[in-house]
Amino acid sequence: MVLAQEITEDKTAELICQLHESGMTYKEIADNVGVHLRTIMRWGKGTHKPIHAPLINTGLQHLLTVKRC
Repeated sequence: MVLAQEITEDKTAELICQLHESGMTYKEIADNVGVHLRTIMRWGKGTHKPIHAPLINTGLQHLLTVKRC
């Protein structure tokens, strides 16, 4: 059984990947979210998970929306 938290955390890596593919550097993503570059790299690879994934994902989704405009 997959927990809702696991789905949310997997979404973090997906959003980071989408932002990176849209042209943002990992450093730009990190600066916008307010975390260290290494943290974004770890979340993007899925080796670490954000503690407050729903909040982080909201911020990443906002960045993606703004990037598309």
